Amino acid sequence: MEEEEIIKHEQDIDTLSIHELEELILDYKNKINDLEKKIESKKKDKTLAEQFFKK
Repeated sequence: MEEEEIIKHEQDIDTLSIHELEELILDYKNKINDLEKKIESKKKDKTLAEQFFKK
């Protein structure tokens, strides 16, 4: 599955096979993992910036 399909949520899941649904779930889980990593990275950047500007 392409990243854009995940973001747009335009896919008709009723027409997907079990295998395709399992792939879609895996893609969503991977995307969630990527987003959680991005959140942690941004939190670290924010903390570093706050510490820098407090000095």
